[in-house]
Amino acid sequence: MHLSLTSWAWIPLLIPVAQATSILLERGNVITFDEETLSPLVLRNASILIIDDTISAIFHPSRNDSVAVPDDVERIPADNDIISPGFVDTHRHVWQTVLRGLGADSTISEYLFRWANPQLSAESFDPEIMYYSQLMGLCEAQNSGVTTIVDNGSNTFSEVIAEAERDASIDSGIRTFWAYHIGNVYANFSVEDQIAVYRRFTADPRVQESLLSMGIGYEGFATLGANVTNTVLNLARDLNASVVETHYDGGNLGSYNSPALLQQLNFLNQSFPVIFVHSNRLTPRDIAVLRSYDHYTSFVPEFELHHGNDNYLPSLAQDRGSLSVGTHYSSSGDIVTQARMWLQTVRGWRLSSVMQEFKVPANNPMSVNQAFLLATRSGGLALGRPDLGVLRVGAKADIAVFDGTAPGMLGWQNAIAAVILHSNVGNVKHVLVDGQWRKRDGELLCAVNQTDVESRFLEAARRVQSFWEGVPPTVLEGVSPLAGSEYAILDEVDVTRRFDVDS
Repeated sequence: MHLSLTSWAWIPLLIPVAQATSILLERGNVITFDEETLSPLVLRNASILIIDDTISAIFHPSRNDSVAVPDDVERIPADNDIISPGFVDTHRHVWQTVLRGLGADSTISEYLFRWANPQLSAESFDPEIMYYSQLMGLCEAQNSGVTTIVDNGSNTFSEVIAEAERDASIDSGIRTFWAYHIGNVYANFSVEDQIAVYRRFTADPRVQESLLSMGIGYEGFATLGANVTNTVLNLARDLNASVVETHYDGGNLGSYNSPALLQQLNFLNQSFPVIFVHSNRLTPRDIAVLRSYDHYTSFVPEFELHHGNDNYLPSLAQDRGSLSVGTHYSSSGDIVTQARMWLQTVRGWRLSSVMQEFKVPANNPMSVNQAFLLATRSGGLALGRPDLGVLRVGAKADIAVFDGTAPGMLGWQNAIAAVILHSNVGNVKHVLVDGQWRKRDGELLCAVNQTDVESRFLEAARRVQSFWEGVPPTVLEGVSPLAGSEYAILDEVDVTRRFDVDS
């Protein structure tokens, strides 16, 4: 939807400007959100004034006289560009960046028993490897326009490893909700030790002054017993955890951390948001609980398609959904790709069901607007942060600017369709997080010395790859220990035509 230049007005936010930094994105095409229609709204030829970390005004340049633009404002021309909210990724195992490519043809069991196996993975990581794997993953996210990320820290192998992850997250400059894992058992890092470190990190002034928020990752609701679960609940409540995240797969994959179960455990009527990852076996009761307590799921489209996890049931509750990469050990690392895959998957399900009844669809069941909202505003709401994933006065200045003159974008008519259907990471021109430049004119500004970081990451990757080359292949025979289901051998696709030499 577009409004004429005379039918909308800016609403300035009065912020003290003494010693403030200010940026003015001028004459762009701004994707805002209409609270009345609950839909994205594109304002053409609009400017955004940023004061410090906040959007102060959105207005048409003809109304400059009505807006108190600081004299020392940094003016950034945005003619023909598309100014979007930064994307929100509600679930990513960022530490696995260094594993990129190892699981190109993997199965879900291989992933869980090899690369996601905390005890086995702990053997291949030292603090330096962890730091650069984490930092490069967060730089990759910002390069694509992701400004907020829920980092699922399933790698708390030891205190020094956790410290490396913390430091990289702070140094990256991205807005991070760290779902620090509690509950895995390690030889020299007990649950009590994990909790003690969590308390120390929460009180650390460096954490408190950064964009890193301490949350909790916990997978033991159905397995670890009431004592541990109540300890985690009290910890999250006492220290005001920014988020609690858990995996809910169900069925033949285990991980039965369902919304219905957490309701029984008194975990949903608290002040912190809870995000349920995957939710492949979502039930009507689960959906009702999510809506009643205002909690969200995290869709992981590319990961699910790669591993055969059924996403149909979560698609029935998209008002409780958000989007995520999950892990980029075998997939792309940007949220636009996830939104595109999710959109076309849902369309395929619903359209094909009509076609199979020998009918012809008269409308499209899911619009690009809905996919865009899942990639932006829904992620903010999943975190209990309506000031994230939106461009409006008073919201955080987390912004992604797309080059509207790029070859794949030139001539766009619908700004949202251009982003969701036609853009790629290379079209992301600028990225601002909390009002600070993280990408400018196509140059990534994530690390202080990007070249040195890339070199050290490559060395870390070689070391980790060498480790995994020495690990025997995972044997998948008989019955899976995940939930007692039998393994099945599939016929493998061969796209080459083969001729019988005797014919």
